Amino acid sequence: MWRERMPLSCSGAPPCDDDRVSPKPVRAPEKIEGPVRVDRDIRALARRLEPGDIAVIDLADIDRESAELLIARKPAAVLDAATAATGRLPALGSTALLEAGIALVDGFGTDILELREGTRVHVDGGVARVDDAEFAEGRPVTREHLEAASTQAREGAPFQLDAVSAATSELLTREHALVLDGEGLPALEKLAGRPALVIAERATTPEALTRLRPWIREARPVIVAVEAGADAARAAGLTPDVIIGPLESVSGEALASGAQLVLHLTQDGRSAGRTRAEELGTEHSTVVSSLPSVPLALLLAGHGVASVVVAAGTDESLEEVVDGGRNSAAALGLARLALGDRLVSASAVPRLTRPRIRAWQLALLVLAALLALAVALLTTPVGQAALGTGPDWLKNLFGALPKEELWSISATTSYL
Repeated sequence: MWRERMPLSCSGAPPCDDDRVSPKPVRAPEKIEGPVRVDRDIRALARRLEPGDIAVIDLADIDRESAELLIARKPAAVLDAATAATGRLPALGSTALLEAGIALVDGFGTDILELREGTRVHVDGGVARVDDAEFAEGRPVTREHLEAASTQAREGAPFQLDAVSAATSELLTREHALVLDGEGLPALEKLAGRPALVIAERATTPEALTRLRPWIREARPVIVAVEAGADAARAAGLTPDVIIGPLESVSGEALASGAQLVLHLTQDGRSAGRTRAEELGTEHSTVVSSLPSVPLALLLAGHGVASVVVAAGTDESLEEVVDGGRNSAAALGLARLALGDRLVSASAVPRLTRPRIRAWQLALLVLAALLALAVALLTTPVGQAALGTGPDWLKNLFGALPKEELWSISATTSYL
């Protein structure tokens, strides 16, 4: 069911291919020391992480998106209270951490979460020590563990898809008015009939935006940024028109950029960023939904009657979608069904479009051709005589000669 993934190790014998990139060596989880940063919220943790810190999390089956957030901050190690790869999901996040050379130790239990922020911890194998005293013990995650978990996930893929199907039914029952009719979504008049570019924060987002730049210049889409995707857009030189999400991870500069703010609240009306938005005094509309912010942004663009919706920084393959968990997969699947053929992946746009030649580019080309012709005329005796330039004796000479001799001299001069 899942596509076959590249093995984590490659000895040089088949099935290793010459064009296959070997993974980076995995740092053994031994004798690693650094201050810990503790948080169940991966995004909040990533904002505090510094290179060399030790990240303490509580996340079973680390998904790729969470792993990318951690990898970007370059921690020395990741200590997981839960099981990093249970075998239920494809283990993409845990694999990404190891291939980035980051030690991963899991199975500590909730005791590891009691570490105080900033405490210096020494990780030796699977043991976390504080002041030379053992604090908690876990299991170093190895390539062999992840290969076994990946194999188990492939075998159990039909059951995971059944779970996604059940979650989709539950979600549609609860959110059918929003998904089908856009009920509760704020009106976005600027989207009507225009293309929209939905930007989510991922490690691949900057590269995707770079490849989209010709299309962005041509189509001038409405920029809909999801949470910290607003800062990714600004880093790429784009100005968000709409920012949607809890707004907790968005910089103050992005919130004050003039974009229309849509505060995403949970079903109980709570949001981690609500107080922050109110403190900044920024005007915002709200939307109450149990959907994750990314599919909610896609639906916002779709029900805003965007002519086409290009998604950058979202999961694309079946394996990646399911890796994010069944609720996230269900929500994303519903959003894609609701948008239909108007939803396009950012990776497909450069292969489907070609930039048009603009009028100013044609004018510049004609001007360059005329300039080249003028230079050519000025450098030949015939051109100088015709334009009345050059030495007086040359003009008099050519003026006194018959036309036949004039062309003869010109041809001879050109030959010499």
